[in-house]
Amino acid sequence: PIRNVVFMGMGEPLDNYDAVRGAIDGIHDSRMFNLGLSHVTVSTVGVIPAMYRLADEIPNVALAVSLHAPDQELRSQIVPSGKFNTMDRILEAMNYYLNRSQHHSFIQYTVIKGINDSDDHARRLAEQLRGRRVKINLIPYNPTSKMGFDTPEAERMESMKEIIMQAGLLCFIRDSTEAGRDVSGACGQLALSTIRK
Repeated sequence: PIRNVVFMGMGEPLDNYDAVRGAIDGIHDSRMFNLGLSHVTVSTVGVIPAMYRLADEIPNVALAVSLHAPDQELRSQIVPSGKFNTMDRILEAMNYYLNRSQHHSFIQYTVIKGINDSDDHARRLAEQLRGRRVKINLIPYNPTSKMGFDTPEAERMESMKEIIMQAGLLCFIRDSTEAGRDVSGACGQLALSTIRK
């Protein structure tokens, strides 16, 4: 039986809100899958109007927010949409959701070696999120031939986790996202490769 459903991937679920909402209604329908809304998670990079709509219409689904940086300056460099949807506005929308939902919000933070993996990054992330009902997932970056970024050392990940937890926040390392890395099939690696002749 299906126990959990996550709308997430190399697309943006909240850019396709109506279709996602229709799928959730079907998943929840007792005549179909009859899955409780608390077992459904919708991930977003920060489509702010749709975050408010989700909070108003189906607050009992879980919300995962992809931050990947502790501040707006760094986020705008590594997240393409970060220049338009600022971190302050995203966190305001997340607060709106949290005020209407019984869930924690999940914070997705892909850790990139030498870019966003320092102890200072961890401290500033914890400060940004302090007092909010969140669970932080630290996700080791899976390299691709196109981007030129590297995977952080395990010790770096553990250090960041420890700093965040000392600040009183729940934090986890998502090792499962590494599965398939050797064949470029891990999380974030399923990009189009073009063979030049």
